[in-house]
Amino acid sequence: MLYFKDSQITIRDIEKSDLISIFNWWVDKRVNKFDPRVLPNDASSLIEECNRFCINFESEVFNDVSNQNIYRYFMIDDSAGYPIGFINIFDFDAEKSETELGIIIGEMSYWHTGVATKSLKVIIKYLFEDMMFKRICIETNHANEPARKLFLKLGFKECGEDIDDGHKFLVMKLQSKDFLF
Repeated sequence: MLYFKDSQITIRDIEKSDLISIFNWWVDKRVNKFDPRVLPNDASSLIEECNRFCINFESEVFNDVSNQNIYRYFMIDDSAGYPIGFINIFDFDAEKSETELGIIIGEMSYWHTGVATKSLKVIIKYLFEDMMFKRICIETNHANEPARKLFLKLGFKECGEDIDDGHKFLVMKLQSKDFLF
């Protein structure tokens, strides 16, 4: 499905061919500067990570039983159709009508160009209007000042901390009533 297209970007559903780009960003130390996850540092750990990554994607994103998919990806392409990043949603909570969201602009030439802001506005609007979520959460490293500024600009409010694998993350939330469509 196509969610958005202008002269700069296109936002669309993920395809299996996107895994190459996503994996490249997954293991890129510059893209993951604020991620406390240990990245592969030699060939054997890179191969092991690639295998784990592909297996997880098959079961959590491309599962034939769609309600067993844990993640949903919205790919962001440049004007030439080349993937430059993605937005994903996960931890869907039907009772609370809430989901968690993440974004990666993997192609660094698009950092600080407004692509992340534009893409998030499109997908947040889609999540609130079409998928009927009432609240969207994000977690980010306290040191990730660019992400904090981006989400504050979009109306997210800092509302606490979460500890995951011994790492402390800032939690931010946006309610549909606070989002300016």
